[in-house]
Amino acid sequence: MPASDHVFVLMEENHSYEQVVGNTNMPYLNSLINSNGLATNYDANSHYLIPNYFWITTGQYVTTYDPTQAVFNVDNVTRYLLAAGKTWKAYEQSIPSAGYTGPTVEPYEKNHDPFSYLTDVVNSSQSANIVPFTQLATDIANNQLPNYGFITPNSNDDGHTANLAAADKWLSTNLKPLLASPAFQPGGNGVLIITFDESLDTDCRPLTTCPKLPENGGGGRVATVVIGPNVKSGDKSSTFYQHPSALRTMLLALGINGAPGAAKNAPSMDEFFGGSSSPGPCVGTGANQTVTICTPSSGQTLASPVHVTAAATDSQTVKYIEIWVDGVKKYIVPGGTLDTLLPMTSGTHRFTVQTNDGVSFKTTINITVQ
Repeated sequence: MPASDHVFVLMEENHSYEQVVGNTNMPYLNSLINSNGLATNYDANSHYLIPNYFWITTGQYVTTYDPTQAVFNVDNVTRYLLAAGKTWKAYEQSIPSAGYTGPTVEPYEKNHDPFSYLTDVVNSSQSANIVPFTQLATDIANNQLPNYGFITPNSNDDGHTANLAAADKWLSTNLKPLLASPAFQPGGNGVLIITFDESLDTDCRPLTTCPKLPENGGGGRVATVVIGPNVKSGDKSSTFYQHPSALRTMLLALGINGAPGAAKNAPSMDEFFGGSSSPGPCVGTGANQTVTICTPSSGQTLASPVHVTAAATDSQTVKYIEIWVDGVKKYIVPGGTLDTLLPMTSGTHRFTVQTNDGVSFKTTINITVQ
């Protein structure tokens, strides 16, 4: 695992892999899939709700009783983070207040907030790390992201009661600032894992029947996306994973070798890493006085910020290379190569990379940003 300073997990709700991947009602999430890593053989652990939130934070099911108000003294991710001197926050949309560990107050749902059940948190000052989701924007602006972040949309935006188009709109609005932060720029080392707590009740993978079992009982196949500047672009893995693998992967990325419960021996998802979001420096391949755009490719649909790599081929000294979007200059650097992340608005755009050796020459493509 390459080292990371900031790892995040975001949990969505109750949809199968097939309902999500390739769904035209979820263009933003699918644009992230296309430009990052996708686990194609990842199953939830249970068809109860609350155990899946515990599997991804404690490595065990803890309880199957969704309305529980109990507090549990179990090994969990916060113990490993604090022992390693790492910071953490749970960003809970619509929570009544920072540090709140009380019952559900819709649309905030307590059973989507596993930290509110842990003795380590509830009975200590660590409860202050459970914060409203709005705190994430402040932490980005102040360059104070925690080492570990757990993001939970409320019940209106997590896909459970809302349709997937609404959930995708929420992701598009609220993830773009995080993915535009320095941790997720080229040279950064941020990691974001987006997954779903469970699939449809009729989907019982990895079992062949669908009893509701708390332990690895078959929560069904769910879409799980691994995102970051060190994730191999467009990578797809058929390795079998479940929620404890996501937990172990995040701890390993933070340099922590131990993990609670089943996460200790779960397979790491390190195969998604080891390459950057670019296949390498862009090399000009055209004739004299031409521009090669290595990324993005013509006709591609992708998420903002757009990773742009380009290079000029020229017999003369190139003075500068610049990016124009819909006829407006957006970026310029000296020399004949560029590698940058460019924030772009949603929609279809005319995208031009132009350079100059005394004479201007350029290449233009069309791309769509979700």
